[in-house]
Amino acid sequence: MKKNKLLFILILLLIANLVVMLTRQTKENTPVNNALEKKGPPRSLSNHAKRKEQKDTILKKISPTDDEDDNLDDDKNRPQDMGDVETSNFPGTKDVGMSSIESGDLASAEAYYTDLLQNQPNSEAAKLGLGIIDRLKGKSNDALLKFNEILLQDPNNADAKFNVAEMLTFERGTEGTTAEKLFAEQYYNEIISNDHTNIDAQNGLATVYLKTNRVDKAIETWEEMAKKNPDKSVIQSNLAEAYIESKHFDKALQISQDVIEKDPENSDAYFNISKIALSNGEQDKAYGWLQKALSIEPDNTEYKNYLNNFKKP
Repeated sequence: MKKNKLLFILILLLIANLVVMLTRQTKENTPVNNALEKKGPPRSLSNHAKRKEQKDTILKKISPTDDEDDNLDDDKNRPQDMGDVETSNFPGTKDVGMSSIESGDLASAEAYYTDLLQNQPNSEAAKLGLGIIDRLKGKSNDALLKFNEILLQDPNNADAKFNVAEMLTFERGTEGTTAEKLFAEQYYNEIISNDHTNIDAQNGLATVYLKTNRVDKAIETWEEMAKKNPDKSVIQSNLAEAYIESKHFDKALQISQDVIEKDPENSDAYFNISKIALSNGEQDKAYGWLQKALSIEPDNTEYKNYLNNFKKP
């Protein structure tokens, strides 16, 4: 209960911070994207297919240097791949903390960023690194607090905005509210307005559309992304999921089959086919496809919960 109250307080602080920024933008006659004006048909939501590669996406958002003021726009030069981390493309020099996180040595990375923060109390890179480490450890409250500190210090920090948006989009589970997702939408739109090629933010935005019953907008966004990124299996699987939500099962099935052909380890493609089969009343086939998904991700909670749709064989 205490953790939920703390998380609620942190989210309120983030929303208050956004209100301050929006007020400032209004006074400066700067156009602001209004999430509440975006409408779509009411549809049931489903969880997002981007799970296997979530950790890599988180890692990609670490700032490699502490010179944020000079590198605020350098996200355009960072790798946009939603899979493997391409650290050689990061601007500046890769720091010790980044290398430690990539090797799985979170303790060394945490020590590095803690020491950096002690020597440079206003270091956004240190706060960001520690926040991302907290995310990887599952310490959502601590991570949100650190990202909020960055945004209070620098309201334009795209990396902090992205991390907050992703946490509110993907990591809140059933506890997440529509207000939180609309808050994430605002951040995604701000990031995209400064970098139209940022597919991670576009992917997050489409997911918000899907989770707030705007399936048509989600499909439109993912279709455009799929055309530009035909080899990104995550995008293809997300598009298939949106098609399932809109009852376009033939399109979803074709995409899922294509994904499996290119990426046999994409568990979400098998899961999507399982949902399609079950919707067609093919229980045995649906169960078989679900088992294939579970063989790749045996600890996936969504997959395991889906077993409740079947009678025990």
